[in-house]
Amino acid sequence: MTVYKNIKGDPIETVATDPSNPIEGDIWYNTTTGTLKGLGFRAAAWASGGNLNTGRTGLGGAGSQTAALAFGGTVATPATPGNPFKNESEEYNGTSWSEGNNLVNASYNRAGAGTQTATILMGGASYTNPPASFNLISNTEYYDGTSWSEQNDMNTARYVAAGCGSQTSSLVSGGSAAPGRVANVEEWNGTTWSEVNDLPSSTQQHALSGTQTAALQASGNDGSLTSTCLLYDGTNWTTTTSVTTARSALASGGEGATTSSSIVFGGHITPAPSGYQQTEEFTGSGTETKTVTTST
Repeated sequence: MTVYKNIKGDPIETVATDPSNPIEGDIWYNTTTGTLKGLGFRAAAWASGGNLNTGRTGLGGAGSQTAALAFGGTVATPATPGNPFKNESEEYNGTSWSEGNNLVNASYNRAGAGTQTATILMGGASYTNPPASFNLISNTEYYDGTSWSEQNDMNTARYVAAGCGSQTSSLVSGGSAAPGRVANVEEWNGTTWSEVNDLPSSTQQHALSGTQTAALQASGNDGSLTSTCLLYDGTNWTTTTSVTTARSALASGGEGATTSSSIVFGGHITPAPSGYQQTEEFTGSGTETKTVTTST
């Protein structure tokens, strides 16, 4: 039988409270809770979550894995007078979705970031008298949980882009601006937008979650549907575990959680571009504390 002391050089530590700074491989016995614990490696993975009440494509998203916000979009593409852009919002509590406050103006493929009650929207598309007047927009708006207000515009007008971060420190990536997909990335400091390093490839209709300096980009369309996911460290983009189902026009929530948790939802898959309800939850790679059931 393998003896822990022979591996680590020390016996299992007995403590009244869990250590504040354990390292991977450490094991200890908590006398207060009567549990044996250890810090082990956790592999990245996706799991199913609750379905949206209204399946839709081209929606926006913000918030976290247990407090997400979905808004706008359309139930099928292209939008028509009988099937217009949506102004509905839904709130996610980590298990299920419920109706929230509506957008002031129905819109399509706007990037979003922030929380359920402090959201920022970037770019997108709007129309009047659909579908004749389809317009790309560069404007930025704030939502305070009750109302929306106009902010300074992005440098590049686009739609089907993705955003993450907070109202005063956010990131927008990719999207479509005439004549097609872009790899352009911009950062927001609460007042103005500035250009930063581009994506590895021009991508649109993807999801983005996390913060301005620790972001996760998921799936989308880079010429075809892709399951590729990317991590951003504030400067560079690198690949990570792919989503289970490649799709486009999806949305996400997961503020500040790229190495621990995120969520993607909605969108559409080939062949029919109709609203898709599936939700996937992401758990990033890293270490985690594990509890072993013991008897005394």
